[in-house]
Amino acid sequence: MSINKMEIIPTYTIWRVQDFNDLDKRDIIYTKINTTLSNHFKGDEHSSYTEAKKEADRYIEYIYSVNGTFTTIAPYLDKLYIIKNSDNIEKYDGDEYYNMRYL
Repeated sequence: MSINKMEIIPTYTIWRVQDFNDLDKRDIIYTKINTTLSNHFKGDEHSSYTEAKKEADRYIEYIYSVNGTFTTIAPYLDKLYIIKNSDNIEKYDGDEYYNMRYL
C-alpha cells in the first residue's frame, strides 16, 4: 500500500513593517496587508510569489495616491515584505520587497 504524499505549496503574505519612534525593535509595528479604509487587498494565501507581487504593487500605488491623506510614511523604518506564510515576520531577516520611504 502506498501513501500519496501531498506536495506542500507555499503561500505568501504581504507585511508592512513600520517604526515611527527610533530604530529600537521594541516599538516596531507589523501590519499584514489586507483592507484599508477604501480598498480591499487580499491579506494572505497568495498562491504564488508573482500573485503576491501584483497585490503588493497595487498596495504601493494606493499608498502613493493617498500619502498624507489617510496614511503616513514612517520616518525611521517603513518597508513592505512578501514572505511565506510559514515564516514569522518578527524574525524574518530577508530582503524587503519595497522601501515605502521611497514614495
